Amino acid sequence: MIVAAGAWTGEVCRPMGVELPVFPRRGQILHVTLEGVDTAWWPIVLPSAGPYLLGFSDSRVLIGATVEDVGFAPRVTMGGLDELIEAGLRVAPGLFGASVTETRVGLRPVYAPGPALIGPLTGRVVVATGLSAYGLTVGPFAGQIAAALALGEEPPLDVTPYAPPRA
Repeated sequence: MIVAAGAWTGEVCRPMGVELPVFPRRGQILHVTLEGVDTAWWPIVLPSAGPYLLGFSDSRVLIGATVEDVGFAPRVTMGGLDELIEAGLRVAPGLFGASVTETRVGLRPVYAPGPALIGPLTGRVVVATGLSAYGLTVGPFAGQIAAALALGEEPPLDVTPYAPPRA
């Protein structure tokens, strides 16, 4: 069995006698539209600190995401939107006239002591969680690793640094 329950992994594993300090980190994301502007080929902007910008084919630009340790509170806040708008306009002042089209919020799983958890938890259970903001990009590879482990196969890389505490 594979447990990949995101921020809820600690709760799911507790009945197995394993305490995994996995907690949620809220990320708010803002979608804006620049009518008539082809944003599909805009570069991805990944500043060393602060929100990123990503263009899509439908004249849409994504500004995200906040990093908030507030527990299980999946809600959009004025403070979060202010942070995203301010950072977005600082990086791309041409977005000033963009229409706000959507806001989203997610709870990213974070493993308190360190890196992501990918590996055997018990003899029959493999865990894969704690990817935080990298879940959308690294998640498929983490799933491949977890599947290999669950099937008793050799994973494509050494998972020792990501090993969870055993039950």
